[in-house]
Amino acid sequence: APNTAELKICRVNKNSGSCRGGEEIFLLCDKVQKEDIEVRFFTNDWEGKGSFSQADVHRQVAIVFKTPPYKDVTLSEPVTVHMQLRRPSDKEVSDAMEFQYLPDDKEFCDEAGGRPAQLGPTRDSGPAARAIEGNVCGRSDTVRTLGRTPP
Repeated sequence: APNTAELKICRVNKNSGSCRGGEEIFLLCDKVQKEDIEVRFFTNDWEGKGSFSQADVHRQVAIVFKTPPYKDVTLSEPVTVHMQLRRPSDKEVSDAMEFQYLPDDKEFCDEAGGRPAQLGPTRDSGPAARAIEGNVCGRSDTVRTLGRTPP
């Protein structure tokens, strides 16, 4: 049978992404059948599947897919899950590798001051650092933060 090859993930271009999913990942693998393969993300109590079409399986040795959203899209700290290849026809799976879901950028900023939450003290808390924090968290008061008066 053509589908008896061992499933193996050789390399991925990234092993972390937003808890909201939708991150594009390039996965290199040993030969797979494009019509009989899925990328499975899981923990003990959750499972999600990477999103791709048969056209996203390149010459049986690469899959370009988008990550599924994690079960909790309001993470306050990174969560490690597992990712593996799975062949639906015979339920065969590859060894799992770790994938880290990260808090969403917008959720990562505290609402009171718009400062990045959980980044800890910065070495430079001067105007430039405050402007960067403002940009990271989408604040629109960076002009005031820099000490200039608006025109």
